[in-house]
Amino acid sequence: MLFKSFLTVSTLTTLALATDCLQCCQKTSQGGDPLLQSLLTLLGIVLTNPNVLVGINCSPINPIVAGATGACAPGTTVICNDNTHVPAIAIDCFPVTI
Repeated sequence: MLFKSFLTVSTLTTLALATDCLQCCQKTSQGGDPLLQSLLTLLGIVLTNPNVLVGINCSPINPIVAGATGACAPGTTVICNDNTHVPAIAIDCFPVTI
């Protein structure tokens, strides 16, 4: 029982620390996608690696407040290394399950 409580607290702490990194993106696409490249060019964003996953129409989520289920429906929950370009674009993303 003590281990289960520790695991729950540890998981919540980890999620709380990752809260500012979690994004809900309505669409994700590989950086080399021609349509995505056109959009990024219009926004003045240059990808150095065309193999990265790019999130489109992203917004931050908090799984603790929103609840673990449905926090990002119908989008994809991701953690992205670069959220600095345009609020709706996130670069170098990795899908996560909460």
